[in-house]
Amino acid sequence: PAVPVSGSLLLAHEYAKKGMKFELHVFPDGPHGLALANKATSFGNPDQERPDVEQWIPLSLRWMNSI
Repeated sequence: PAVPVSGSLLLAHEYAKKGMKFELHVFPDGPHGLALANKATSFGNPDQERPDVEQWIPLSLRWMNSI
């Protein structure tokens, strides 16, 4: 089962209320715990390789470098 997105949305809402900087990316589907979402961490399971989700690492780094 998936982790409910509501927890992330509530956290983002609290950050916004406090005027804190944050960035939130919600991907429409996929299993929880994809790690890098690429071949390096898929352990041969093609469901764990998600190019659309793999972008979370560069997105995170870009955001961290912007604050």
